[in-house]
Amino acid sequence: MQQFGDLNGAIKVLRTGVEDFGDNVAIRTSLAHNLERAKEDEEARKLLQSLIAEDAGNARAALPLVKIMLRAGETAEARKVARTALKRAHGNLKAFAHMAEAEVMLAEDKPETAAAYLRQHMAEDENMGSLLIDALLRAAERAADLKEKTSLLDEAAAVPQVETLRHNVPVQIVLVRLAFARRDRPAFDKAIANLAETKIDATELQRLRDLW
Repeated sequence: MQQFGDLNGAIKVLRTGVEDFGDNVAIRTSLAHNLERAKEDEEARKLLQSLIAEDAGNARAALPLVKIMLRAGETAEARKVARTALKRAHGNLKAFAHMAEAEVMLAEDKPETAAAYLRQHMAEDENMGSLLIDALLRAAERAADLKEKTSLLDEAAAVPQVETLRHNVPVQIVLVRLAFARRDRPAFDKAIANLAETKIDATELQRLRDLW
């Protein structure tokens, strides 16, 4: 539901889940994640901090907390949260810690460093792809020359796309940006069509359409 852009619907369902299963870490983490995406930062922060206090290795909670801290200009604190998550993360949660690290690098205006870091860890989780594309797009925006810019954009276009994320609004918005930067009209139209099948805000969808 949240991937289709229906954040309010997802939050409503997850709130009910938390009421019924308050000890379920996965449900509480999902609620906090969606609250962060909806920019409900105060409520999300409290929930995320409680989750991390219970388990410092919950990198899935660390990632949205890092994003909230970065929005608030708390870069040093965000870096600490990301580093702790990386040290304590267990199992496949380590991928979320890697993404948290990369988010800090991007906030510090180091897209090249973030891209290099994500390249090293892409094999661990293909869902890092959209963040790698974002980093490469930012690096391309300040490339020294056309050759370097083209190389970065071509690399971004070569990042494998995950079919299950076809209706993931944030991922498709990144792909719209990439297609526009490469002047790739078929890819642009495809990403727009995918977004049109979600519950993205109509005004935002039109804004993206008008880029071309």
